Amino acid sequence: MKYSSCMNRLGCMLTVTALLMGVTSCEERFSESVPAAGEGNPVEVSLSFGFADEEDGYALSVPADSRAGEDGEGGAFSARLLPAAKTRTGEVTRPDALYQFHLMQYDRSGNLIGSVQYKETVPIGANFSTVPTSLTLQQATDCQLVVIVRGQGNTTPAISGNLANVQKQMMDTTLFKHTIPAGGLTQADINKMPYILHLPHVNVTADGKLQSPDGNYDTRLLLKRLAARLKVTWTVDDKKLTQKGYVLKEVKLCQVPADFRLLPTETDTEWGKTYPSELVEYVDYYRLTNAADLAAGEKTVWIPANVRGASAKATSAYYRTKENAPTAASYMELVVDNVEKKERLYYRAYLGGRESADFNLYENKDYNWDVHITSTNYQADRRIQLLDQSPVLSTNLVETSNCFMMKPGTNICFNPYKHEAGMNGYNVPLSGWNTHLTDGATLADNKKITDVKLIWQTKDDATSGDLVMGYAISRDDHSNLARITDGGDLQKARIHVKVPVSKGGNALIAAYSGSTIVWSWHLWITDYVPQGITSSVTYAQAQQLTQNGSVHQYATDAFKDGGAHVGKVIMDRNLCATAGGFPGENASLLEFAKRIGYLYYWGRKDPFLGSIDGTANELNVIYDGEGRGVKLGKVAYSKIPLVGGNTLQYVIEHPDNIITGSGSDQNNSRCSWYSLNETTTEYQYLYNNSKTLYDPCPAGWKTPYQTVYKGWNTGQGYWFNANGAFVQNGSAHERGGRLYNVSGGSGVPSPRTEDNAAWFPVTAYRSFANGNLMFNGGAAGYEGTNTIAKTGNNYRIYYTKIAAGELTTPANGWGVIGEPYPFRCVQE
Repeated sequence: MKYSSCMNRLGCMLTVTALLMGVTSCEERFSESVPAAGEGNPVEVSLSFGFADEEDGYALSVPADSRAGEDGEGGAFSARLLPAAKTRTGEVTRPDALYQFHLMQYDRSGNLIGSVQYKETVPIGANFSTVPTSLTLQQATDCQLVVIVRGQGNTTPAISGNLANVQKQMMDTTLFKHTIPAGGLTQADINKMPYILHLPHVNVTADGKLQSPDGNYDTRLLLKRLAARLKVTWTVDDKKLTQKGYVLKEVKLCQVPADFRLLPTETDTEWGKTYPSELVEYVDYYRLTNAADLAAGEKTVWIPANVRGASAKATSAYYRTKENAPTAASYMELVVDNVEKKERLYYRAYLGGRESADFNLYENKDYNWDVHITSTNYQADRRIQLLDQSPVLSTNLVETSNCFMMKPGTNICFNPYKHEAGMNGYNVPLSGWNTHLTDGATLADNKKITDVKLIWQTKDDATSGDLVMGYAISRDDHSNLARITDGGDLQKARIHVKVPVSKGGNALIAAYSGSTIVWSWHLWITDYVPQGITSSVTYAQAQQLTQNGSVHQYATDAFKDGGAHVGKVIMDRNLCATAGGFPGENASLLEFAKRIGYLYYWGRKDPFLGSIDGTANELNVIYDGEGRGVKLGKVAYSKIPLVGGNTLQYVIEHPDNIITGSGSDQNNSRCSWYSLNETTTEYQYLYNNSKTLYDPCPAGWKTPYQTVYKGWNTGQGYWFNANGAFVQNGSAHERGGRLYNVSGGSGVPSPRTEDNAAWFPVTAYRSFANGNLMFNGGAAGYEGTNTIAKTGNNYRIYYTKIAAGELTTPANGWGVIGEPYPFRCVQE
């Protein structure tokens, strides 16, 4: 969000004369002459502030009529951006003063070099010399100026520090959703609105002038409203739909940034400069289901700016589809239902400017969109999705494990009572059955599977995109996504699952006996198909036959003669990752994030969210069958009813719950989700060299033995530094990680390929004390192993750490099972 251009229309003009040590903005008027000064010396400058008029989003683009139904494309609905009404009777559109005023000056690197912060009110015509404030701006060349007016009564967030810190600050969303009405604004209302200006390139001259690098600037500092205003109206054709049994079920505003960032960071993408990041949290801003709300036919709201650029493929409104839209573009979705025909249609209209290629929603702009549904012809209009409500049925029988790798657009079925693991988790061999559910001969009533439901699913672009399993029929009926047949027959029982075409992601489904979960399975939805070594497939051939990625044999102890994994290969990515290999020096943060994967508590089979963006930020990126955001549960160990003195039964019945201890537990060697007791041998076989009932890997793969990482070092695995170079030791950052030379040679192999280099990204882990994401120091990556052993009196797991200054051989000094790590699966 760069506010570098001044508006042609001036709103309420405020003249403020200030003694500044260096920066102003669009000003060439001064109250007095100032002697020449050197770089960094104080300069007296006159500032004139104004509020830019709100703009009509319709007026930003070249006139064009892009209605799908009128361009020969046969569209089933029209979605148009309309010109805003010229006036709003009685509405006030600009504040009457600068409220909660902040002015900061930064150098090119974003370091704070001067500031004026007056946090109450600067009335029209006020002179800074008459108000108490700190005047600490510096004379400078090619610096940056940021002006933030938080609004009357808004004392948060704190605004201080370097530019990167300000870019993290967010206004309280309730201010825009509940405090400032989106229509009929009074003076008191608009006075609360935040305004902002960012001039990224300014010179402050010795003679008291503010200039752009080319020597020119408008003399006015025009602040822009932080929020965009969006009005949407909708209608459904009565004759063509309503009279034929089609009813408007829901109206949704989707994929909108969850937060109002004061200064979101711009990113160069294939669609142009965009903001905010693709990896901030995007939400359904509203979902209207109440009959009165739907009948109203319109809704107006304040929303954060969401600038997604332009898509050349969207040549008309008809082609404003999910395939052609930029990542994270906002859209309206209208859901129309016909109960008798069992037909539910999702009409999607992407928002933005007037041109069909424009997917931008800018701050300080008003957008008025109209959606009119005239047909149910979803076959001819790709903007409409039909929800298939038929129960899923598959004949593609696969081997049962705790994780199924499914290619997008495929289906599978499996026997839920069977399991391909060799051990039960307590060092007892299995004979093909899941002994938690059956002995293979009998099936207790409380283990008989009566239903299957989705627990959670992701979207296919991290925090945005489409649901990777899609919508369920209803909250209680998920049979179009996953279902059980012959649940009372050990031999014939099948769970059927299908996933739609998507970019891939993850989901968790669970089998119920009545209302109790008896087992759960992870769906790793990916086009990655790893090939193992066999009697007829060599290592080189396995790499060639692997689809959309590679497999590796490291130059570590596990793959050498006599090693635990000799003659086997390991996957090129972490469990749950939706991409593998190094993404490239100039890749987006989203591409780096796709390689992180999820976290696993040692001994548990189900995945948990880890870092989404290379930091310890908690982002809500999992959803239920209705597409509503859900959060992982956190339950204190002390609140869990134990069975057999441990929580194993509980975690099976609650596969999405994180078990936490307390600060005193963590400080007293009681960091075990299983029993708090780290000295017991009871859980030491939950993961093992022979695959167990609780191993999280797909069929034919298992968690690795600790020697898989024994023998590597920083000389073989170079750190990807913040400056885009590979170095042996560098600095922590969100795109960090190490690129391991699979051959064991020094440095990065040349040429670099997916076969000769393995990427290990920063990942974070979760604290046992509170379940929160964290790093041990700066941003770092971790890899878990199946190995546990005593250190002192406690059983701890072996894990390795990947950081800016280290690449460790696995050790178990602090590998508590109450804290999860990523895992990489090795061939059985």
